[in-house]
Amino acid sequence: MTEETAARLREVLAGIDLGRADGKIGIGVMLAEIERVAPQAILQSAARVQLRALGVSVAGASAAGTDGACATACSR
Repeated sequence: MTEETAARLREVLAGIDLGRADGKIGIGVMLAEIERVAPQAILQSAARVQLRALGVSVAGASAAGTDGACATACSR
């Protein structure tokens, strides 16, 4: 992801109000688009969150968004 793309994404995300119906719909649309463009990206992120909750270190996660433990968890 380029820095320009990341900046645009941060800008859009900052404007989403999840307390409103249109914000909830908007985040759903964005997640669907992320999954379309980068299959498994959301599952990999969820796996990292779950691993951290279990106390498993994910500090070695690469820029691509996975480490060995996450890749294993995501493939199940």
